[in-house]
Amino acid sequence: PIRSAVEQLKGQIEAKTDVAGVTEIKTQIEAKKTELTPLKTVIEKAANKAAEDLTEAKKAANKTADEAISLADEAVAAAAKKDTAAAKEHVDKANAAKKTAQEAKPKIEAAKNADEVKAQQKVVEQAKADAQAAKEAIAKLPDKKADSDKDIAAAKDAATKAVDEAIKAADEALATAKKKEQTDSLKAAVK
Repeated sequence: PIRSAVEQLKGQIEAKTDVAGVTEIKTQIEAKKTELTPLKTVIEKAANKAAEDLTEAKKAANKTADEAISLADEAVAAAAKKDTAAAKEHVDKANAAKKTAQEAKPKIEAAKNADEVKAQQKVVEQAKADAQAAKEAIAKLPDKKADSDKDIAAAKDAATKAVDEAIKAADEALATAKKKEQTDSLKAAVK
């Protein structure tokens, strides 16, 4: 190690009794100092690379989180065209995945090292997979049946027929009540 070598040379300075001996030690110390310069550069580059790597890892994790959120939104939007009851479970899963990804984003930004980012990367990758699975499951569900004009007309006819039958039954009951002596309360109930 350079530092311990320099400290040993420093200890030898006091023992020297001539200028040449002290100058020789000084030369050795300067040589050790020169050895430090490339090491210092390597250390600085390594530190900068670690910071760059961390920044890149954070970007990648945030991108995955954004993709998970987007997939979840797409799944929920697709569910609007599907049978609501059938889609509910998948919509819940998509929303849970979105929430997980949203909660991971500030943790990614706050991460101090690669391990913390890696842990959040796993979380958002799982959220993305869950959102994708929900989207795929929703896509397989049958579409909501759009009511055709024919279906609407048939439903209206059936309802009108039911009204007509109810009115007819009420009229018959009222006619029967008029023929026989009934209490006013019974007649009022039929009307």
